[in-house]
Amino acid sequence: MNGIHDGGGHGRYEIKSGPLAGVWAANAIRHKIVVAKGAGTTREEAVANLKDELNNIEQYALSDLDPEGAPPASVYERAFAHLLPDMAESYVAMLRAHLAAPDQLISATKLAEAAGYAGYEGANLHYGKLGQRIADEIGSVPPRRDDGSEIWTCAIARDPGLDTEFSDTSMLDALSRNFKTLPFEWQMRPQVVHALKALGWQVDEVSHGPPCVRTARNRIPSSKVMDGLRTSLVAFPVCRVTFW
Repeated sequence: MNGIHDGGGHGRYEIKSGPLAGVWAANAIRHKIVVAKGAGTTREEAVANLKDELNNIEQYALSDLDPEGAPPASVYERAFAHLLPDMAESYVAMLRAHLAAPDQLISATKLAEAAGYAGYEGANLHYGKLGQRIADEIGSVPPRRDDGSEIWTCAIARDPGLDTEFSDTSMLDALSRNFKTLPFEWQMRPQVVHALKALGWQVDEVSHGPPCVRTARNRIPSSKVMDGLRTSLVAFPVCRVTFW
């Protein structure tokens, strides 16, 4: 397009417009890639048509969200393909540790160990920052704490206690591995697991914790210490505020 005009933005997209073959054309750009086009007899009409197309794209994407608002694995795959080349090594280390953890369940303490942070506070902070980058990339709106602050880690992981659609992982598994201190464990979202595998990451689980026996829906630890936990277990709220 000759005589390109800055059409401002629309959500997370940059808009460029200009005359083309006797009409006006407008392009929506994200990360230097044209993702949608519009045309019209005037610049205003072309931009308006482009915004309508972007709205349709966003609405279609919303139809693919899971019950918690997370997009499909393909969206995560594109996001990681863009973010991973420039991602800090400590962030990559946390993702790899989370992916390699049994059932993709991991505590902030274990994340800190993987990244080389002094304590779980560093993992909470930086995994949240990574979650914010991913949320911005996929257009996800995170849940909020009582004080209104966003829980950005929810772009990467979730509370396994509410795992209804992906029921292979049992909260009892998490408790059996940590029954002395009961640290909260994040479960990596299945979409994130699938996206990282699609990008060539390998899952290399290390077995630990008491022996488990598989049932049709859960892995129930055979240790008798879990008997009391089975009767008193209460599901955690979505994405708890304090982790260790």
